[in-house]
Amino acid sequence: MERPRQYENAAYVLDGQVQNPVFKPRQRFQGFVAHVVGENHFTLLEVLLDARARVQPLSRVIVAKAGRREINFVFGRISFAELSGVAKAELQPAIQKIVWVREKYFVNFFNTAPPISSRMHSLELLPGFGKKHRTIILNMRDRKPFESFDDFRLRTGIADPIGIITKRILDELVKKQPHILFTRRD
Repeated sequence: MERPRQYENAAYVLDGQVQNPVFKPRQRFQGFVAHVVGENHFTLLEVLLDARARVQPLSRVIVAKAGRREINFVFGRISFAELSGVAKAELQPAIQKIVWVREKYFVNFFNTAPPISSRMHSLELLPGFGKKHRTIILNMRDRKPFESFDDFRLRTGIADPIGIITKRILDELVKKQPHILFTRRD
């Protein structure tokens, strides 16, 4: 059975002027080539910003066909290696912002993360996490589900859940991982 495609509805701008303005006389599009990161699956995309669009790094833009204003065209997915230097530098702050904005989703991950096998749990895939952290999180969530990052910090003693999730997402984007937690696999 084929999995349905996972498209991004919105993204955050990493680099708004990757290339000089693009103008194609036979087409209606003109603007700047830009790199963005999707807010749901952290898909790296190359897009054509409208020439009149005024966007800053970390601005949220709509990439879905319905509702686009700043984007004229989505060229497609790109790899981490294809990102511009500016986009690579802005990727970590963009991911941190997305994780913070989507706090409920990531807190729910801590509340529902399943085992991968009888010997390994998906929580152990997070950077710096081992069996000790796994046990603490599982015990705390069994007592009462986590309600927020602050609640998670308070009850587990793990100081930076946003940083840990951000590092895992970066690892998934930069290196091939055998198990994917947050990004889109293709």
